[in-house]
Amino acid sequence: MFLNLAFSLIGGFGLFMYGLKVFSDGLQESTENALKDILNKVTKNKIFGIALGFVITAMVQSSSAVTVMAVSFVNANIITLSQAINIILGANVGTTITGWIISLNIDVLALPSLGIGSIIVIFGSENRRLRFFGEILMGFGMIFYGLILMKMAFEGVRNSEDFKNIFLLANANTLYGRFLCVVIGMVVTAIIQSSSAALGVTISLAAVGLIDYPTGVALILGQNIGTTITAVLATLGASTNAKRAALVHCLFNILGVAYMFFLFPYYIKLVDIVLGFMNIGGPNLVVNNKYVNISFYIAAAHTIFNIINVIVFYFLTEKLEKIVCFIIKDKEDEKHVSVLSDKLLNMPVSAEIEVRKEVAYMGETAKKMLSRIEQLFDSPSERLLTKIKDHEKMLDNTDHEIHTFLLKLLGKNSINSSNIASLINISTYYENLGDNLKDLGKAIIKGSEKKTLFNDTQREDIIKMIDNNKNFIDYLSTLILQYYNLNKEKTYDEAMKKYHNIKGFYYEARERHYDNVDKSLIPALNAHLYGDVLVYFNRSIANLVNIVEAITGKDK
Repeated sequence: MFLNLAFSLIGGFGLFMYGLKVFSDGLQESTENALKDILNKVTKNKIFGIALGFVITAMVQSSSAVTVMAVSFVNANIITLSQAINIILGANVGTTITGWIISLNIDVLALPSLGIGSIIVIFGSENRRLRFFGEILMGFGMIFYGLILMKMAFEGVRNSEDFKNIFLLANANTLYGRFLCVVIGMVVTAIIQSSSAALGVTISLAAVGLIDYPTGVALILGQNIGTTITAVLATLGASTNAKRAALVHCLFNILGVAYMFFLFPYYIKLVDIVLGFMNIGGPNLVVNNKYVNISFYIAAAHTIFNIINVIVFYFLTEKLEKIVCFIIKDKEDEKHVSVLSDKLLNMPVSAEIEVRKEVAYMGETAKKMLSRIEQLFDSPSERLLTKIKDHEKMLDNTDHEIHTFLLKLLGKNSINSSNIASLINISTYYENLGDNLKDLGKAIIKGSEKKTLFNDTQREDIIKMIDNNKNFIDYLSTLILQYYNLNKEKTYDEAMKKYHNIKGFYYEARERHYDNVDKSLIPALNAHLYGDVLVYFNRSIANLVNIVEAITGKDK
């Protein structure tokens, strides 16, 4: 009996979890462009933000994915912390849709859906939209067939007194039992990182009578806390505001469960009253030896809890923001840690946002190199040159990491290939810029060893060219992070005007230099070194205009 339970449960649970993943991935990939457009139109309006979180989560069937997406947008400074809070509140309601899907009595469609979906994926793989539709059908079928297997496994042991005694230990009819249920739901969900999968097991247990209705509801309260672990893991190495967004998710669920824990009897009665108007019978209605309504009641309890929680925190979002800002304070100099990991490969929107953030960070590193070079002109030293080399090495490593990650993403066919090509090119141009600036630093040191000094006019021109390059990099970072909102033709024309102004000043500095050389107003060593400096700045400008073309698609 134990082996039958173990094998059926492992198989059913594995099939159910994989079905959820395939179903969610198919939905995410098929709605990818819509997600980008919707998330980038988020406003400070609370109701709109909450509705947005609900709709997106209902579309992709994963509150974890939407929460991680919101954290990524905060990390990339695309949305504010307060906007992310609103999205997270809505996502918690949107995720309850999964429970309603599971509670539907449509097990008969499991195998046909799985079979038809498989055929579509195999024979329609060339058509992207058709493949996504096939994956959704496959995932749908696997979810319900996995549920069937789990229910069958539990049905085989429900008459066993030993198993009944185990489940009686966690019974929500006592305060201790209720607490134990919350802890179990939290721990299991944190381990498997899927509240939907934990909910599926809960409903399977309830459907065969191994746990009662209040116990099932107490378990989902714990699952609401456990699901926050995914967002927390997504903030490892992320910015301060991204960590705050994840903390908001945790506080929202923990505080909600805390007050609902003590109001539990009234909460259960509220669910009974709401569903009582539907005249479907109580949660303990048994037909053909099955509890036909209990899964429906558990799904309703899940939704009602999150709706109540959103209503409560709707009026407390500003205070919640202040609390997390107090707990996680701003850092004067945050050390950058890349958050590109294979976990993001299944969340293409978040993946691209994180890559864009990394590319923008490469621009910040190039700016630091320019600042060091400016210091190098004033006081040449090997120490400063070493720092410049360290920045260049960081650009090399980041470029390699971005290329590796994007090629993995391209292999999953979950992102626009032209976007991948653009990001790879931008990353390469920044890496080339780093090489050029390192060589410029070496040239300055070499000139200082020969006691070559720059005159006042040359120094003014160098500082102006450095400032022009830094300002243009700031402008490029804005374009990279706001890519989805850009009018590419207009942006290209605007960027080229800025470029021509920078290039124009370079030409002026070069003409002054040529004029001084012709008139023999500067020493030969100075003329040679300053000529090299101008060449390096010209190469830097060329790399920056290449980035403009990559962003606007003019490099094709």
